[in-house]
Order: sequence, then structure tokens, then C-alpha cells
Amino acid sequence: MKRRIALGLVLCLALPAAAQTDTAKFLASVTAKATGALAVLKYTVKLETGDRTVLGQAICVGEKDGIGVFMTTALNPQMDVGMLTDFQLTTPGVDGKTVKAKLLGIDPWTGLGFVQATEKHTWQYVTFSTKSNLALGQQVASIGLMMGDPSRPVYVGTAYVSAKLRVPGELIFVTGGRLTSTCSPVFSADGQAIGIVGRQLYLSFQTPTRRGTAPIQLRSQQESAFFTPVEEFVHVVQNPPLEGKASRLPWMGVNKFEAVGTELAEILKLDKPAVKVDEVIPGQPAATAGLGNSDIIVEVNGAPLEKLATPEMSVRNFVRKLMRMSPGEKIQIKARSGAKTKDVTITLGDMPTRPNEAPREFIRAIGLLVREKVMLDQFLDKTPEAKVQGLLVLGLARDGASVAAGMKPGDVITNVNSQPVKTVKVFRSIVNKSLTVSRTAPINFLVRRGGQAQLITVKPAG
Repeated sequence: MKRRIALGLVLCLALPAAAQTDTAKFLASVTAKATGALAVLKYTVKLETGDRTVLGQAICVGEKDGIGVFMTTALNPQMDVGMLTDFQLTTPGVDGKTVKAKLLGIDPWTGLGFVQATEKHTWQYVTFSTKSNLALGQQVASIGLMMGDPSRPVYVGTAYVSAKLRVPGELIFVTGGRLTSTCSPVFSADGQAIGIVGRQLYLSFQTPTRRGTAPIQLRSQQESAFFTPVEEFVHVVQNPPLEGKASRLPWMGVNKFEAVGTELAEILKLDKPAVKVDEVIPGQPAATAGLGNSDIIVEVNGAPLEKLATPEMSVRNFVRKLMRMSPGEKIQIKARSGAKTKDVTITLGDMPTRPNEAPREFIRAIGLLVREKVMLDQFLDKTPEAKVQGLLVLGLARDGASVAAGMKPGDVITNVNSQPVKTVKVFRSIVNKSLTVSRTAPINFLVRRGGQAQLITVKPAG
């Protein structure tokens, strides 16, 4: 059972709802109440090609064992957490105090990461409301750090709710001003934290050309026109991942879902949104429960699918709701299978190891980056190499020995010096043994490319 963070008191800004026009007092109150909850997050990514430093903003959302816990959007859920080290939190300003921190976990669907200071420091908390209760014309404000400035000063922004978009999660568009940068908390005029600045859509502008004006898409780095309301992420804040890694997503065992277009809906006489099952993976939860290829999902847990602007968006919304469930939960599906309707109950499992999570190895002496293949590869990859056992070539160092020998990304290495390889541990052992005997001795790789086997001899530079 995950431990819940002890959240602080709700921020109550000294501003009555009727006084939204007093913007100066509103912004001053936000600044006074939330400045002490902001920090610059800094950490190091240990890449095969060298270390990379990452900076981002973080918000203190509570404490665990008496020490501040921070939420951030600066952690990539696609990264192997074992590559993330040296976490630090720094208070805003030229004389900001820096404390060491540690990774608590990452939610892979929302992309929210959580870190905790490992040293005592007094922080303010931002406690997010569970409902945003947004209305068009409502004034909102945000507070953030100007990450483009070396001193990371605090700055504030205000605007008015202009539109509520479904993409398919809800995204709020503001006008009459701008909000602050990514990972800034957003407040309503009555002092409730009701959102976070995150995803930004590109805005259309006109630029002059020799042939007249032309539309371009731009997105500001310092000012924001969109924010995400709490309904999209507060469940993660209330029960964050604390295991020091990215949480596992729920897994139904379906490779892909497809939209049911107008023509197919008419043939099937469907008068409500539906989702088509593209490919059920054998032996996985959906297959075990009896869901089949090309089945049409029309209800989930006794309710019809939500109707959105397009069939494609309905599919994305179905997946969105699925990803908010947990492994071990049961999901009841009503589906059309040919002319019949069937009900299946699927117990969700843990998402299998994804390709980006597979163990990797970079051999600098020959400029070759490989990873192990995982079960999902044979369903995600539609090339002839999909089911070939071996190591997948991910990348090659420019002007390296492997490039010179003709190795290419996407090749599958099946043998090294006549020995089969399926794991990076065996691969590393064979290659390092050869390099130990001689730094210039050629290394023979048997690879599969385009359905054909090829022998590639790599000669290390020494």
C-alpha cells in the first residue's frame, strides 16, 4: 500500500471572489503565499555518451517524515530511473539555498515526478483542490520561476478562462494575459490551487513573406496560454509513486485500439461511440478473458463510451481512462463480436517491459549502442526482424568503427564472434574479452537486416 503524503493546509488567499478586478492584490497574495513552495530542481542524467544536467521547476506539495516533497514535470517517464542521479533543490533568487534530494517516483501517464529533500528546510506547501470549478471569464493567476534567468527569479501572471478544450483530457485556454512557465501552480481568485501549467499547444501567428503573409505555429517558453485543471492529475498528487521508480501502467494486453469511423458505424448500426480492438496479444489479460481481434467495445464498466468531437479522440479518451486504473483492477467490457454482443471481465496486469526500459549497453571502443529485445517488440515492430532473437542496434557513434564497418540502426545482432547473444551482459563479456586480448583485433557480428543475415566485421581503432 502506498504511503500518502501529509498535505499542508489549503492556501486561502486574502481575496474575496467578488474582488477579481483587484488584480494587484490578487497577484501580491499569490506571491506571498506560494513563493516559498517553489524550487529549482537539478539532476544529472547518466547517458552512455556522457552526463547531461537537467534543470526544471518543482512545487512543494507536502511532506513525508517531516521533510518537503516536491512535484515536477521535469522528469521524463520514458527514461530509465537508474540513469537519474545527483538530485538537488534550490530556492529562488541569487542567494538561493541548495539542499540535496532523492527521487521518490514518477507517474508514467501524467509524467509527474516526485522528489524529496534529504535535508531539513522550511517550505510552504501548495495543496491542490480536488475540483477546479472553472467558468468562462473567471480570473486565474500562476506563480513560477523564470528559468531563462540564471538567478531563477519568481514571477507571476494572470489571465481569464477563455475556453475549455478536450484533447482528450481537459485543457484550459486563457486570454487577457498570460500565465507563467511549465510546472507553475494555478490559483483561482478565492485562493484555491486549481491547476498546473503543463502542456502548451502551438498558437497560430502570421509572418510576412515575399508572397504575402503565411501562418506559423509558435509556442512561448516563458508565458503560457494553457493550463491543466486539477481533475486531470490530483489523483496522482494524493497518492504519488514512492518506490523510487516509475510506476507500472495497467495492461489489458491489446496492442492497439482503432477508431470506429462513420462508414463502419453505419454498417454495424452503432448509434454511440465505440472502439475497435486492433490486435489482442496471446496469453495476456484480454485474450484470457475472451476479448478478440476486431471486437468493437461499446461499454466500459456498465457505461457507454464518452462521445467526443471525433472517433479518434474517443479512442484516446478510452485509453486515457484505462491508464488511470491500476494493475489488479477489474474492467468490465461490453463488446460487439460480429453479429453477437458479449461481456468480458478483464483483470488488468502490469504493463510489460517497454522497449525504452530494456537494458542497454554502449561500447565506446567501437561506437555501438545496443539494447535487449522485449516481448512487446514482436508486436510493435512490423519489420522482418521483429521476432528475431538478439540485440537491437539503437545508435552508432559518428565516425566510429561500427559505422565504418556498415552497421546500421535497426540491425539485430544475433552472434558475436560466433557466440549467440540475447542479453547485454553476454554481449559485454564477449566484446570486452576481445578488446582485452587486443584493442585492434576485428570483432565479427552476425546481424539480421531486411530478413537477411549478414556478417559485419568491426575493426576497433585501438
